[in-house]
Amino acid sequence: MPWFIPRTQLDTVEQIPFLQQVENNPNRNYWLKGFAGSGKSVLLLHCLIDEKRRNPSTNAIIVLYTHSLIDMIEEGIPQEYGNTPVVTFYKFRQMHQTFDLILVDEIQDIPEHDLIEINSKRSVNGRVIVAGDINQSIWDHSTPSETIITTINSTQYNLNRIYRLSRRIRTITADFCEDRQAYLAAQVMDFNTNVPVTLVKADNMEQEHKWLWLAAKQYAQAGYVPSILIAKHEYIVPFFNAILRLENKPPLSNEMANPRDKNYSPINSHFRNNNINVQYLGNKFGSFEEAHSRNLVTIMTFHSSKGLDYKTVFIPFLNPGYEIWRDPISRARTLFFVALTRSREQLLLSYSGNTKHPFLSQAFVNECQTKNAIEEINRIQNPLGGVNNGDDVVVI
Repeated sequence: MPWFIPRTQLDTVEQIPFLQQVENNPNRNYWLKGFAGSGKSVLLLHCLIDEKRRNPSTNAIIVLYTHSLIDMIEEGIPQEYGNTPVVTFYKFRQMHQTFDLILVDEIQDIPEHDLIEINSKRSVNGRVIVAGDINQSIWDHSTPSETIITTINSTQYNLNRIYRLSRRIRTITADFCEDRQAYLAAQVMDFNTNVPVTLVKADNMEQEHKWLWLAAKQYAQAGYVPSILIAKHEYIVPFFNAILRLENKPPLSNEMANPRDKNYSPINSHFRNNNINVQYLGNKFGSFEEAHSRNLVTIMTFHSSKGLDYKTVFIPFLNPGYEIWRDPISRARTLFFVALTRSREQLLLSYSGNTKHPFLSQAFVNECQTKNAIEEINRIQNPLGGVNNGDDVVVI
C-alpha cells in the first residue's frame, strides 16, 4: 500500500529512535503522539513487525475505530503476519482472551471505559502501544490526554515532524487545529513544495457536480485513486445521482436512495453493474484493494476518512449552507481539519455561486490557487484546446 513506509525510509531523528525505545523497554507501554501526517500508523505497524520478528509466537492484536481504517491497516500488514487480528473496539469488547501486544490507533476517540477494557486484556507480561492526536478528537466520548496516560500507565513519545502534509496545507489548516502554536512549530518535511491547494468556483451546483466528477475521473485514470470527502451521509446520495445523470445511467432506486442502516452495498453494486468507477468507502462497504486495482474514485464522509490518506483529495460543496456539524462549532472545525489533512499531494476544494462557506476566510483563499469550474471542464474535455459553448465545442 502506498501509505506504508519501509523501515529503510524511516527518519533517524524521531521514528527509528521510537522503535529502538520500544525494543529496549519491553515492559513499557507507550503513547505515540503526533500531528496528522507524522507517521503514527506506520510506526504502529513497524512495532507489530519488529515484535513478530523477535518473538514469532507473540499474540498481538490491532484495535481501531473505523472499518475503513481497518481496511487500510490490513492492506499494509506484510503477508507473513496477515493472521494478526485487526478489529474495531466494539468487537474487542466481546473478546475474552488476553494479548501479549495490543496496538491501538486513533486512541483519542476511544472512550475511557474501553481504555480500561484494553488495559485489562494484556497478558501477564503484555504491553499496550497506542497512537493518536488530541487535535483530531471528533466524538463526544473522546478521552483527555491525562486519562490516556494514567489508564494504560504509558510513556509519552512525541513526534514533532510532519511528513505527509505540505507547508501550504499546514498553513491553511493551522486555524482549525486546537493546538495551533505547536502545530505551526512542528517541522514540515515538505516533499510537495510546488503542489498548490486549489479552490474551484462553479456558477451553480450542476456545474460543480460536472467539474468534480470529470476531475476526479481524470485523477483516477492517472492512477491517483482520489477520494471525495463529504461531510454527511445526507449529501452523498444526491451526488451519486448527479454522477449517474452525467454518465446517462439509471438513477438509484428509491430503496437505494434511502439506504437503511447506511447500507451502501446495493449502491456500490449499481455503479459496478453500470461500469462507473466509483465506490462508497466506509461503514464496512467498499475496499482499498479494489480502489487501487480498478482505479476507482472513492466517496467518504469526513468521519470515515480519519486516519487515512490519499494522493488526491476533493472537498466539494463548500457553500454557506453546507453543514459539517450542527453543534458545537468547534466539532465542525475539527472535522474540517481532519478532511483537509487527508491529502498526500493534491488538495482541491470547491463551491458554487458567489458566496463561500465561512470556513473559507479571505486568508484561507489567499493561500489557494483559484480556478473557474467551466474553464476546468473545458480543459478536461478538450485537452488539445477548444472552447465549450454549451453543447458545442469549438476547436481553436
